Amino acid sequence: MSVRDETGTDLVRSQPVTASSSVESTTWGTTQLVNGESRSRVAATSPQLRTEIDLEAPLKRARAHVAAVGYGELHVNGERIGDRQLEPAWTDYERRVLYSTYDLTDALEAGQNALGLWLGRGWFGKRHAYWVGDGSPRARVMLTLEFEDGRTRTVVTDDNWRATASPLLENDIYDGERYDAHGEEPGWRTAGFDDGEWEQATVVDDPGGTLRPQRIQPMRVVETRSVEDVIDHPDGPILDFGQNLTGWVALEIVDPDNGDELTIRHAEALTDDGDLSRTDLRTADATDTYVARGDDHERYEPRFTYHGFRYAQITGYPGDLDPERVSARVVHTAMDRRGEVSCSNDDLEQVQHNAVWGLRGNTHSIPEDCPQRDERFGWTGDAQISARSLLFNFDAGRFESKWLRDHDDAASPMGYVPDVIPNKNQVDPADPTWSITRVMLPWYLYLHEGNERILREQYASMRAYVDYWHAVTVDGGIIPDTYGKFGDWLAFEHTADEDERRGLPHDLFNTAFHYQVTETFAKIARIVGTEADAETYRTRADDIATAFHERFFDADRGVYGPGTQSSFAVPLFVGLVPDDERDRVVGALVETLQEREDGMKTGFLGTRPLLHTLAEHGHADLAYDLVSNPAQPGWVYMARQGATTMWERWDSDDRVGSGMNSLNHSPFTHVSEFFYEVLAGISIGDQPVSEHVTIAPAFVDDLEWVDATLETPTGRLDVSWQRRATVLDLEVTIPWNTSATIRGPLAAETIAESGTDLTTESLPAGVRSLDEDTATLEVGSGSYTFAFTLE
Repeated sequence: MSVRDETGTDLVRSQPVTASSSVESTTWGTTQLVNGESRSRVAATSPQLRTEIDLEAPLKRARAHVAAVGYGELHVNGERIGDRQLEPAWTDYERRVLYSTYDLTDALEAGQNALGLWLGRGWFGKRHAYWVGDGSPRARVMLTLEFEDGRTRTVVTDDNWRATASPLLENDIYDGERYDAHGEEPGWRTAGFDDGEWEQATVVDDPGGTLRPQRIQPMRVVETRSVEDVIDHPDGPILDFGQNLTGWVALEIVDPDNGDELTIRHAEALTDDGDLSRTDLRTADATDTYVARGDDHERYEPRFTYHGFRYAQITGYPGDLDPERVSARVVHTAMDRRGEVSCSNDDLEQVQHNAVWGLRGNTHSIPEDCPQRDERFGWTGDAQISARSLLFNFDAGRFESKWLRDHDDAASPMGYVPDVIPNKNQVDPADPTWSITRVMLPWYLYLHEGNERILREQYASMRAYVDYWHAVTVDGGIIPDTYGKFGDWLAFEHTADEDERRGLPHDLFNTAFHYQVTETFAKIARIVGTEADAETYRTRADDIATAFHERFFDADRGVYGPGTQSSFAVPLFVGLVPDDERDRVVGALVETLQEREDGMKTGFLGTRPLLHTLAEHGHADLAYDLVSNPAQPGWVYMARQGATTMWERWDSDDRVGSGMNSLNHSPFTHVSEFFYEVLAGISIGDQPVSEHVTIAPAFVDDLEWVDATLETPTGRLDVSWQRRATVLDLEVTIPWNTSATIRGPLAAETIAESGTDLTTESLPAGVRSLDEDTATLEVGSGSYTFAFTLE
């Protein structure tokens, strides 16, 4: 901004003000430098800051703790420290700020050393629907030095640091970056640099959150992809990377003129006319701009933004663009793979590929809904649906545990949580069918990680959540329509007149999922040894089940609610159907599916329950038919239309420009869970997989083989089956200290292990029992090769 007197003199130029660009001393702190800018740049700053320290004695150890909001990089003696991107993880900064620790022992040297910070806005300077920005970036650094002679010294960010604007003139998560290479100051992060023209950094207020160590895996560049195709376009070449991904484009520029302006625009798809299809990005500009300084060779790579894209169009490149000089950098939370699954159906191989890329591309320190448009929020509904697929495929325990702490930050004192987490702009309760993450996510972590501690840490919060929803029930346990917001989101049947996206009835779904969390919490109470709570919540769950059945079950027709696929599947999936009605309800569901020739009609809430309910109740072949169906709606349809991730909607190809249409969305990735649990048969019950697992593959007729591996806390679990004439071969490896129940095909005439007929010979070591009538074996740790001879 500028303020001028009657002579035209700018009274503000070079005057310090608080709260903007950043560094901090005893608590937090930063300086905003006003250098004659005629417009506000509070929300678009990316300052560089530096100081120098003299090491007067041999160094034994050096550790730097860095907390930056929104994003920050640490530089020492001319080098960036580490390879973390978009650091730190997103939190509600008024509640918690995460810091990272770096070992600088080898980076520092005798004599003068330079420390530098480069900061970006991130979410701290962003404002949108569920988020209120706090201001421009700021940081805190604490460097602890231990010398060989036993002395220690601490260096902190304070007003002795120097600050300046960086070449990064604009940076925004949605919109991208503008980088002007003329602003580069070579050597700014090295000792002896003349920073006399820089300004003194001043201290500003901290954002209010408690400093906590970052335990979640950092975001990193996890893969670099080359250009697969170049599409000529009058506005500049469009590069196809062959995969919908999240990250950015790295670009080498040869012989640019001084002032050449290059832009990189991103999109998930192309229009029928061959242009970038960017309508569904909504207000996200998704454009990076680089202004060249005119050197023989320059390189640009964004640092404080990310995009969801398959295609990138480059305009303004000097001369012909060599695609070898362009790459896509894949950036997300760097979790190791935990599982792999494959099968003989090539279509399903592509579906699994799409699921994995859809999962990984939506992990940017939170489980986000989509990575490309003006959203990228932690929707609880999306995450509760895809959580188990994430845990099967990736080492996501720390990732999900961090998000549970985000739940703590966002929770109301009354116990409920909002729809979107992190969240600073919603006060009403979430849809009760979506926010079940509050209970189900700790439960899933317990099952996949064997982590009882997470149940204890979250126990009081889970109980408060369940109690809140219990308090609003009517008629013995029904949560009324008024609390529902989204319902069976994006279903194809029985949708609301005022919004076709909402699958009804709300009260049925509200109550069913309230039963699920209540019943699950009763199990958790028993596990942690709170028997009184276990009895209380078990009784509550029974009461909800009774009320649900009385309210929604039509005894004459054997249907729940409106008789939609979801109104059948959800009650069956969560265990609400009485034993004496279960076969009839399953039969009615199957009949409904078989009568219709247009496949699934389920949305976010109903699809996962539909598949697993069918498989659990003897109709795995029908579930498989739904999953492998090449027609719309379905996963194979997406894949055959060229999808490389999961669409937001079953009919996303028909919804371009609708205002809500992502081609990389997390919920429908849940099909990967079906591959592990049903096709490979890795079924985790109410005990952690590290204690006991059931191996019960669905030997569907259309498949010749299925292979799966899963890293568990006690070792690697392997399952592989294949069809061989009239024999089904099943190879399993059970990790140490783990037991397993093996279920073969009911039609097996003989059962052999490593060539020994178990129906006539003594059971070998490791095989504890065999029930020939059900082809069920109990085994301990070890590797087994079973052969089931069929009739």
